[in-house]
Amino acid sequence: MKKSFLIYTIGWGAVLALFNIFVFVTPSEINGVNKFDGLFWFSYALITIFFIAQLLCTYFMFKTDSLNKVFYSIPLYTVSLISLIVMLIVGGFCMAIVQIPNWIGVILCCIALVFNVLAYTKSILAVELLSSDDKEIKEKTFYVKLLTADAKALMEKAQGEELKKLTFKIYEEIRYSEPMSVSELSSLENNIKTQFESFAKYVESNDVENAKSSFVELNSLIAERNAKCKILR
Repeated sequence: MKKSFLIYTIGWGAVLALFNIFVFVTPSEINGVNKFDGLFWFSYALITIFFIAQLLCTYFMFKTDSLNKVFYSIPLYTVSLISLIVMLIVGGFCMAIVQIPNWIGVILCCIALVFNVLAYTKSILAVELLSSDDKEIKEKTFYVKLLTADAKALMEKAQGEELKKLTFKIYEEIRYSEPMSVSELSSLENNIKTQFESFAKYVESNDVENAKSSFVELNSLIAERNAKCKILR
């Protein structure tokens, strides 16, 4: 990610340098009118700010190690790029047409500024909302993921053909059960966790009879949870 951002920064710097070359190499007077007036510097400042804002948006997109976060940041990156282009067009027009009254130029630049700021705000809120939803989903699926990992570890510890079959069946039941958890199921999920711990204790102590009995109860609780999950969707 850092290497990609560095390469991007080189390209960004080249575009910024090209912009400044056009601005300052072109004649300072057009038809006897000096282009370096208040509107010129106002437009130049806005364009430069949007250059920096675009680079910052790209930096925040590249700095994360989460592919989901990068994906969610793509609309913000797109908005930053479009906003820069819009400001370049509007600001460049105000800088190039020296005969345009300052007040008209300022109004045009401010309209472009407000439009771009609103677009930025909308994109930032969208990124935060999507990230929040992603975090919530991870939290809701954590219970099943953790229990699946425990079941897999137990399966590897099981000794004897019968216990291996029982632990494999429990692992499969948990692995393919409803991944999303809801608050209404917290009591039932606690019971499943407690029963799984009992089942694990019997498996680890090679107690086949009690393991079978615990297996039936645990399997029943998992089936009950799956049924209630479908109802609560």
